[in-house]
Amino acid sequence: MREVSAVKRTRQARRLVMIYHRFLDSAGSNRIIGGVETYLEHLSGLADRLGWEPILVQGAGVGFERRVGPIRVVGVP
Repeated sequence: MREVSAVKRTRQARRLVMIYHRFLDSAGSNRIIGGVETYLEHLSGLADRLGWEPILVQGAGVGFERRVGPIRVVGVP
């Protein structure tokens, strides 16, 4: 039990926060497809496998929070 708790605490303490203008559309409904978006997706997958929580912050028309694979995407109006 202790090991599981330690893993949870470690994962919460390690965050990869990325700021990008448009990973999802301004409503947070649809993914934008492009080279940078693909790179961020692959980088997030690697971070997740290494025990980091990938968080992407982007501009948006309305505030939202969505999960895209391992990435927590936060839209800030």
